[in-house]
This record gives sequence, structure tokens and C-alpha cells, in this order.
Amino acid sequence: MPEPDKILEAEQSIQNIAAELKKMRNAAGLLQDAQEKTDAILDASERIIAATKEFSHACGDIIRRLSATDLTQRLDAVHREIDRIAGFVNEQAKKTSDAIAVNQSKLEGLEVALQSVAKESEKQYRISIVFIILTLAAAFAALVTTLL
Repeated sequence: MPEPDKILEAEQSIQNIAAELKKMRNAAGLLQDAQEKTDAILDASERIIAATKEFSHACGDIIRRLSATDLTQRLDAVHREIDRIAGFVNEQAKKTSDAIAVNQSKLEGLEVALQSVAKESEKQYRISIVFIILTLAAAFAALVTTLL
């Protein structure tokens, strides 16, 4: 019969081997999880790189377009146009002021002429009233003479 110490020692060795195998299995599981997480990170990184590549191409196109247009030259053209418009507006304002002054002078002349016409019309009205009264008085006198 085998010795009990050797059996116990063999059993202890088997348990040690089983414990080591269990540790190795756990380590393999951890490695598997780490590999899956690493693969997920790599996939996400590839998607980010692809999106960044598209973004950088779009930005490059925008930068090329902006550099192709000379903003300083365009701003200078806008300033020149604004100056031209300001000159035109000032010229039109002066013409308008002159036209207002001329029209105001004409209105004053018309007012004087209207007052003169009104005075003349009032004189003619008074003369007409006097003439009518005199005509009525003459007609009344003729009527009275005829009746007497």
C-alpha cells in the first residue's frame, strides 16, 4: 500500500495544480476581456480617425476657398462703394436742400400774389355791393316817382 504521506502529498500537488490552473483560467479570462476592450478601443479609434479625416478635408477646402478670395481687396472694394454712395447721398441732399429753398421762395411769392388777389377781390366785392345798392336805390326812386 502506498504510503499515506505520499498520497497526501500527491493530493496536495493535484490541488496546487488545480489552483494554478484555475488562476491561469482566470488570467486567460482577464486577457480575453482585455483583448475585447482593446479591439473596441481600436474600432472606435478607427472611426474617430475616419471622421477626423473627413473633417480635415472639409476644413482644407474651406481654407483653400478663403485663401483664394482676397478679403482685403474685397473690403477695399466695399469701402470704395460706401464712399461712392456717401458722395451720392450728399449730392442728393444738397440738391434736395436747393429745391426746398427754391420751392419755399416760390411759395412766398404765391402767398404774396394770393394776398394781392384777395385784396383785389375784396375791392371788387365791395364795388359790386355798392353798385347793387345804388341800382336798387335808383330802381326804388323810379318806382316811387312812377307811383306818385
